[in-house]
Amino acid sequence: MREYHGPDLFEVVDEATREMRADLGIPASHIQNGIDLPVAEVTSPDLEAVEDHAAAVALVVHDNDWAGAAPYLEAAVERDPEYALAQFLLFGVYQTLGEVEKSNAAMAAAMENLYRVTERTSYVIKSQYYFNIEQDMDKSIAVLDMWSRIFPNDIEALQQRAMYLTIRRDLAGAVRDYESILEIDPTQYHVLQDIASTYRQLHDYDRAEAALKRYIELFPARADGYDDLSEFYVATGRLDEAREALDQALLLEPGNQSLRMQMIDLELKQGRYDVVAAALERELPRAENDRAHARAHSLRLLLAVNQGRADLAADALDSFYVHMAQVRNPLQLDIIYSLMVPALSICGAPDEAIQRLDAVAARLPAPFDGLTGVGRAWALKDLGRPEEARLELKRATAVVDQYQFETFRATLAMVSGLIERREGNFEAAVEQFRLAIDQAPQNDPNMYVQLAGALRESDDLKEAQRVIEEGLNLHPAHAEGNLERARIEWARGSKDAAAEYLEVALAAWKEASPGYLPAREARELKRLWSLTQ
Repeated sequence: MREYHGPDLFEVVDEATREMRADLGIPASHIQNGIDLPVAEVTSPDLEAVEDHAAAVALVVHDNDWAGAAPYLEAAVERDPEYALAQFLLFGVYQTLGEVEKSNAAMAAAMENLYRVTERTSYVIKSQYYFNIEQDMDKSIAVLDMWSRIFPNDIEALQQRAMYLTIRRDLAGAVRDYESILEIDPTQYHVLQDIASTYRQLHDYDRAEAALKRYIELFPARADGYDDLSEFYVATGRLDEAREALDQALLLEPGNQSLRMQMIDLELKQGRYDVVAAALERELPRAENDRAHARAHSLRLLLAVNQGRADLAADALDSFYVHMAQVRNPLQLDIIYSLMVPALSICGAPDEAIQRLDAVAARLPAPFDGLTGVGRAWALKDLGRPEEARLELKRATAVVDQYQFETFRATLAMVSGLIERREGNFEAAVEQFRLAIDQAPQNDPNMYVQLAGALRESDDLKEAQRVIEEGLNLHPAHAEGNLERARIEWARGSKDAAAEYLEVALAAWKEASPGYLPAREARELKRLWSLTQ
């Protein structure tokens, strides 16, 4: 065992690193020809600046305290303005806190001092520069292409590029990168889960299932493989198989709360609402951390939407936000939250949804505040203000176009379809709903329900029936789906079937909020239909 001593910590680390490379058998020619910057050059020669940077990293990574990290980073770059790593993190902190001018200045400083970082790190910084400052996704990906060409066995380059390609919805390209990772290092078995997820988005379900089963073959004693397989079966409407896979996971890890949450979600899709409410009441006091709390409250939100309960939706949203704020980047959280707020409008409280979205927009820096236009458009549609809704959707679309956030396209199309349907433009609505289904990262039963409704309203009952069957296969207890199925069956003359589906919806909505329109419509339909029989 070697020991290293000296008055300069950086020199001690440099000496240890050189000898470690020799001990590992790295050829001398490779060591001589490679770039080996001293620690002081890739960080800072100022030890106090390094300490401040380290303190900031700890606050961000371990405490999710971005505001608390800012003073440490400001102190670090004041002592050493050329400290590129500190400037890069300061860029991320300022961006998260909505300090646009400061974040741009920090990124500019990081770019000016790229010689102070390793070559691999320079590619990370440059790709972020093109994505965030130049807002040029093509150049950002081109940097990652260069990184992967120069370092063809660098898995991190492929992982970064796969992430960007997924955002851009180049799913075939993302699959190629994930498969390349496995070719380079066959021990990276976790990539099989990424491959499965991407194939699922491509609607190539056979390959997705094969990748998940391959993972289980390699790790038969790990619960996560069965958990992922269960999620896949849920997403493709194979609920009985999903339960079997989840039972296997729970057999391996009976104390795993995340798996129990998955089972609650499955019960929700099958309409066992009393079981779900009781299970969530048991699980919340047992929640081990903020993520577990947030997961439970997201399920409460889904329960609220299924039951049309604005009061429960509001409480679930508040609790979800409080707990996720402890573990998630605040900028990312506000964007995610803004996409969840329309649940209030769905449950009959569009005015409250607008108020919350106004608050979110005030917290988000430009241009990301424009993304709140998705939720605002939804709520404005429910308030009967379609022209304002279209303007908000246009504002959100501009941000999506600017950053090529292709994962938002399905939601944009969905909301556009809702506006067109509300205005009676059924053909345009059908087109948008089909686009939404095609581009959605996961199968969303509500998209099928809305598409079926627009088809019924355009008198295509045969296709409407096919679509609603597909939607209810994903979520048999979906209340609005059952109401839509009832309408379709009634229009086709199947009055007994219509009455059965209507009762399923009404049972779900027995505690619905007074402002929840679908429940009122369902009760009125029951009254009218009873008069004709």
